[in-house]
Amino acid sequence: MKRRILIAEDEREFGQIMYQFLTFNGYDVRYTDNGQSAYEQFLMFKPELMLFDVNMPEIDGFNLAKIIRKSSTVQIIFITSLSDEDSVITGLGLGNCDYLRKPFGLKELQLRIARAFQLIDAARGTVVPENDYYLMEKCCIKKDDKLIPLTKNENKLLKVLFENENKICPVDEIIIKIWGDHNIDNMNNLDVLVHKTRKKLEGTPLIIENIRGIGYSIICEA
Repeated sequence: MKRRILIAEDEREFGQIMYQFLTFNGYDVRYTDNGQSAYEQFLMFKPELMLFDVNMPEIDGFNLAKIIRKSSTVQIIFITSLSDEDSVITGLGLGNCDYLRKPFGLKELQLRIARAFQLIDAARGTVVPENDYYLMEKCCIKKDDKLIPLTKNENKLLKVLFENENKICPVDEIIIKIWGDHNIDNMNNLDVLVHKTRKKLEGTPLIIENIRGIGYSIICEA
């Protein structure tokens, strides 16, 4: 299953850019352009993360967050052109919130979203299930009664994939969790890391699948 994001942005061209970018990067995204519709989408879609503008028609972003906070601790990223300190304090004071000031680049958006999902997973107390083949605590793969050691980053990769078992894990989220910085070098590093990890998994039922242009997932064919 893809990770769910709801965008509420009254500047439609900007909202569509974010929608297309995040959809391309493997997220399940819904988009609306006003606060009332955003609340209705929140109830139906049940997003894990919400990105919305402060200055929206019908219900503004801060009041929408206050309404949502009555029943949910969903992670929120406020997007706004406001830059005064009071606005920042108001937004962050609602809890489980981050703040992006316009203008910002898609790379910054990518980093903030990856960070938000890290916080979400940490709050859920995500447990990586060890199995007969992947021994996370020992940092190794068990194959034919032999233990094959993993490097630190190979272990991180498998941990991230097993945290999202049976789901597609977007490339940017994997990169942030392993290296902490999304850039072209680390995209190439990920390709190399996946190749080396796959070699160590040969002879086990564990398979790293590449969903082209979206991300990776791990399956067990035992």
